[in-house]
Amino acid sequence: MKLPMSPEHFSNPWKAVEDLGQREAIAIYKAEVEPIYRDDLRPYPKDWIWRKFIKYAEARGICNLCKKHGRFEDMNAHHLDRSTHALSNLEVLHEWPCHREDQHPERRKR
Repeated sequence: MKLPMSPEHFSNPWKAVEDLGQREAIAIYKAEVEPIYRDDLRPYPKDWIWRKFIKYAEARGICNLCKKHGRFEDMNAHHLDRSTHALSNLEVLHEWPCHREDQHPERRKR
């Protein structure tokens, strides 16, 4: 039986990967944490860093819109629609310009 994800690992995916390996850390997250917050209707549930981390890892750091690599800090986990925070409903985009210009033109830099 696996122990639940530690608070340190919950708040820091990189520490979880360092301690457990990427495959194991993601498996524990998906089994224990993701189902809890999947339907949380807050704009950013408590596990948001993990959702962004997983989508970034799956995309290998490549923006879904412009197809260029980006640093984790410069990327955004974007909802395909606002119905759920499920991983299948997210994609990774550069925060600027891809996410704001294409998805949220009302938030453009001026």
